[in-house]
Amino acid sequence: MEFPFYFARSGALRQVIFSLSTGMQDAFLSGGMAKLWRNESCRAALILIFALHVCFFQALWGNRTLLESAQDVPSIVGQGAWAGNRVNEGFLKVLDPGAGGWLSEPWMKLIAHQYLREGVFPLWNPYQGYGQPLAANMQSQPFYPLTLALILHLTPRTYDWYLIARLFIAGFGTYLYLRLFLSFYPALAGGITSLLGSYYILWITLPHLSVEVLMPIFLLSAEYLLQKRTYKMLIWFAITILLVFLGGMPESGLLLFGFVYLYLAVRIASDGEIRAAWRSHLRRLVGATTAGVCLAAFFLLPFLDFVRRSANSHDPAQAGVRFGMIHDERTISVFTYLLPLLFGPANERVVTHSDTALKGYVGLIAFFLILVALIRAKRRTSARDTTLNAISYFFTASILVLVLKRYGLLVNFLGALPLLQMMNFPKYGGAVICVSASLLCGIGLERLIQNDTTKRERWIALAVTAGVVLFVLAFSKEVVLREIAGGGWLAHIVWMAIAVPVCLLAILAAGFAVWERRTTRRNTYFDIFV
Repeated sequence: MEFPFYFARSGALRQVIFSLSTGMQDAFLSGGMAKLWRNESCRAALILIFALHVCFFQALWGNRTLLESAQDVPSIVGQGAWAGNRVNEGFLKVLDPGAGGWLSEPWMKLIAHQYLREGVFPLWNPYQGYGQPLAANMQSQPFYPLTLALILHLTPRTYDWYLIARLFIAGFGTYLYLRLFLSFYPALAGGITSLLGSYYILWITLPHLSVEVLMPIFLLSAEYLLQKRTYKMLIWFAITILLVFLGGMPESGLLLFGFVYLYLAVRIASDGEIRAAWRSHLRRLVGATTAGVCLAAFFLLPFLDFVRRSANSHDPAQAGVRFGMIHDERTISVFTYLLPLLFGPANERVVTHSDTALKGYVGLIAFFLILVALIRAKRRTSARDTTLNAISYFFTASILVLVLKRYGLLVNFLGALPLLQMMNFPKYGGAVICVSASLLCGIGLERLIQNDTTKRERWIALAVTAGVVLFVLAFSKEVVLREIAGGGWLAHIVWMAIAVPVCLLAILAAGFAVWERRTTRRNTYFDIFV
């Protein structure tokens, strides 16, 4: 029940490799499976499913669960509902176990009971206070497709499948979007990076992920809306909007809409062919958006009425403070974007007393690939470069703005704008950072494996990454030494947080050196290595 690699201690990795290798060997003997494997999208989906099995095998098929109410938070009994011996954990696996254990999991059981036993729509929760609206709170997401599939057979295992299926949606959506611009391996790498993205892992059991995993799908439908002027694309875009509303998190949905519509504006402004027909695109966008909102009206209107009548901490008039202006302490916690466990695991308060330092991460290798994408974006050699450069700048700007907003720097005024003043930026902004970083990783890898960068550009990116690591360690030396001196599991985590990414960076540098000596062509083995 720890982070994604918890299975390794129990020998699950051997089970995964043996079962999958045996199954794949038998499957590929049949012509049907071989034909399926030759289809790029099917092949990508299978690889993404394999990646999920590597990380979550025991939750998918074994005797472990991601249920928060099992042990992480009190439920019916003080130590959770788990009937066996309590497992002493060194740290929590997510940032907010209470939201899953006290809200999502009981709601699922209630929704299943109302649908299947009472035969009514889950509009009302009679068990909370004197009764409260259920569907109107949106977070219960009773009409979300994955929720409807889950309640047909609700068990701890199927709930784990539900959580992990959301990760697959994010990863496969990222792959499909990147495949519009990139070759297979970089698009797949972006999908895997998104699949196991920091935000999705740290908040895996929370209900708002049902909205945020749709971000790559929303970008994909937006891109198709620009590229293919058919009614089918209008319908797809409208259905995506419907799914965002059914996912049931207003803050996540608001940020998602802002992100995607800004993306559309950048694409129209930066692409000459699209810009020439901007009036037509604008009409189609307005029509598709209107259709999507109308489809979701049955769910959206009760929510708006509920907000008007409810007491909530997000309303500045009730709370006396603009929620959107709240920001994290300005500390060295920003370094966790590069070295995630440098100050301990989730919910550790080593460098700040008010909140956890770790709210999201990018990682060193991803940071290097982002630098490659940005350095290469200075040059334009083809029409394809125009598109890649524009979206590279857009995704980078999105990351920078939301990191600055988290710490209340330069752009904190955004939190005073209408609607945005009700949003928790330090938390929900992590979804955009996570997805943007994954997309930039794919673009950076494409530049590398297509020999689209010069030797000088590659080594500059590597040198800057190494320099940033030295800077981070120098600035956080006092805290790191104090953690190590304390001994115990925290010291081991800190050593791992430093050693693993630095070793990977060194291996990457060695790989570059060998690759550049042997060939100047694109090398498939090097693609896989990176």
